[in-house]
Amino acid sequence: MFFLTLLAPIFAPYILGWPALATLVTLAADLGITLGLGVAAGNPGLPDYLSLSLTITLVGAWLGLTLATALWRNLESSFDRMPWLRHTQELQSRKGGRTYQTKCPFTGLRPTARCPSCSCRVHDIALQPPDRWVESLPVCDVPLRWDLAKEAMAGAENPIQARESLDRALDFRGNVLLAGVTTCCVGCAAWQKNCHLRPRLALGMTSVSVTFVILPWAFSGFSDTIGVAGTALQVATEALAVSYSTLALLVQIQAVLRANAFLVEYAAAVPELLPLFRPPTAGLLAHLHALFLHTPWEG
Repeated sequence: MFFLTLLAPIFAPYILGWPALATLVTLAADLGITLGLGVAAGNPGLPDYLSLSLTITLVGAWLGLTLATALWRNLESSFDRMPWLRHTQELQSRKGGRTYQTKCPFTGLRPTARCPSCSCRVHDIALQPPDRWVESLPVCDVPLRWDLAKEAMAGAENPIQARESLDRALDFRGNVLLAGVTTCCVGCAAWQKNCHLRPRLALGMTSVSVTFVILPWAFSGFSDTIGVAGTALQVATEALAVSYSTLALLVQIQAVLRANAFLVEYAAAVPELLPLFRPPTAGLLAHLHALFLHTPWEG
């Protein structure tokens, strides 16, 4: 939580790209309220209630989107069973007989590599290299396939095979601050980034936002005793609450849009991948949608 609190405002804009500029809008609105109407340290008034309402609205929007994609239309249900594993063979006829030849489920090409997460054989085009800085940033680094690690320890009779399987499972890692993963297929990358890493980051920033918004109310007596410094501290904590809640909502929106874009792209090849909605193709919504799918520094 400490590193998340300290570094999230730096890395969240890196993850989001241009949509992160929306944070400046909500931050300006909050500062306009608190500075324009005037905040009295230790005495919550109209500016504090308006700032609190803005934060609650943003947190409520994040919560509504999270529940909608978890309960109403479960986004992860298209990923967690890895349905692309059932589309890796094609039937061929050879000299009157029938044989199966393995193919990449995402491209239909002859496989050239194996995904370290799901063990699916894929073509190089469908194998994503490690995301930038994931292997070098030491904080907020997490293993992503504990289930494979448990299976390796419980299911393998050969200790050497068990150790190899365990190492392979633990080597597949992700970074919450970067929303990035080590080498894997495009299916596992979309799954882990948009169903685990980005939502974790959004949840962490929401928790920090709620903490900041509570502080002026919980320690109003203390801020009253330190005068002008208390007023500045109150304005700062309310501004941080709005900023963190805005970034959390934007990261969650990006997770949903990118996961849905993957489902739309590969639904024809893997019918079990069910998109939540058809992306807009024209107008302002299409432009905004495109901004969430690509950042200027992504290849």
